[in-house]
Amino acid sequence: MFELTELMRQVDNKDFAELLNRLREGKQTQDGITVLELRLLKSKPGEPNYPASLAPAFSSNALVNAYNNEAVFNLSQSAKAQIGAIDIVIGDISDELKDEVKKQIPDDPSKTMGLYKKLNITVGSKHYLTINVDVRDGLTNGAEGVVQDIDYRVADQALFG
Repeated sequence: MFELTELMRQVDNKDFAELLNRLREGKQTQDGITVLELRLLKSKPGEPNYPASLAPAFSSNALVNAYNNEAVFNLSQSAKAQIGAIDIVIGDISDELKDEVKKQIPDDPSKTMGLYKKLNITVGSKHYLTINVDVRDGLTNGAEGVVQDIDYRVADQALFG
């Protein structure tokens, strides 16, 4: 377990970070609410005036995933891939039993510690993480990244593309 001791998401904007922290604690001010209301978008992903370069804020991982799939993956014109998870069962058991264990893995990320059976990605688009992958490298829930390239060397894993 790692204790996160430094606020990194809004590291360059202390006032905004404090505003979000007050909101999280239910101690928001009227000034803070006004600032947030000024930042409400009137457009949706895919519309001409949607500011795709801005980092959106989400209240749940489900909304992040919907954004990643609908606004990023579906609307992208660049190379796309749907990557399937590779599940491995370790232990001194038969291959048949290993296959049976793998069949029991649910397709619901809320039951697999946030891990997905399939991951949609597009080259050149911002994607947002919904789990802590490696906190030492900054790969934390809410971090954004841009896919630079898709490597198709693992057979049958890039299911779309």
